Amino acid sequence: MGVHRVGLYTTGEMFLCKEIETHIHNAKKIGFNYVYADTNGTLATKENMRKVVLGGIDSIKFSINAGTRETYRYIHGRDDFDAVFKNLVDCHALKKELGLNFKLMVSYVMTSKSEDEMSDFRDRISPYIDEFVPHSVRTMLLQDPEDLRELTPHKWEEFKPRIQTENLCPMVFNRIHATWDGFLTACCIDFNHDLLLADLKTMSLREAWNSKNAVLFRNRHLQKELTGTMCYNCVVNEYNSYSPLIP
Repeated sequence: MGVHRVGLYTTGEMFLCKEIETHIHNAKKIGFNYVYADTNGTLATKENMRKVVLGGIDSIKFSINAGTRETYRYIHGRDDFDAVFKNLVDCHALKKELGLNFKLMVSYVMTSKSEDEMSDFRDRISPYIDEFVPHSVRTMLLQDPEDLRELTPHKWEEFKPRIQTENLCPMVFNRIHATWDGFLTACCIDFNHDLLLADLKTMSLREAWNSKNAVLFRNRHLQKELTGTMCYNCVVNEYNSYSPLIP
């Protein structure tokens, strides 16, 4: 079907999967060109990392959304900043020790709490990584729109109209997202099965991708008719009530 890259991360922490090393090995054995994964870094110890990099992973990205311990505790809800930073440094050391070429990255979601810390943090970690990937904060799951207004570093009234008219999510067109329990979903952060398109236990992947539900939902994106879906909240960057695509 033209799939060349596999990401082992959707809606969960990769190191909570006890078979992650096996999945990486099997993906490479099948012949996928590029296998990657994301981690919040808390379980990315040198011992755990050794297993996945020897399994053949091509890149791994740490999600670290604050530049100080205090802000990290506020954003992530846990006091793990020092441990995650150590794991990142240890992963870099492991890369040199094993002489492997896997790509090591850090993603950083900018909020009003962390935007001013980003530059110093990027400079601090730059000796250990290959790429730094910043993102603006987006929402579809926050229960209170005021939470987003507090966290967004953008001027709200200027930001909202721009993303309403310009934003088009590419993921519904160029990515296949399979949940751990065997469903095709439209989004990599569909934590609650609100964007399910097909049951992969009852049809092939090709059939699911070309199913009526999947085709109709891609058309809704093209026509910007997403009101009442979780995708709408991502597009306009605020929280509104929505219903699952499949009740």
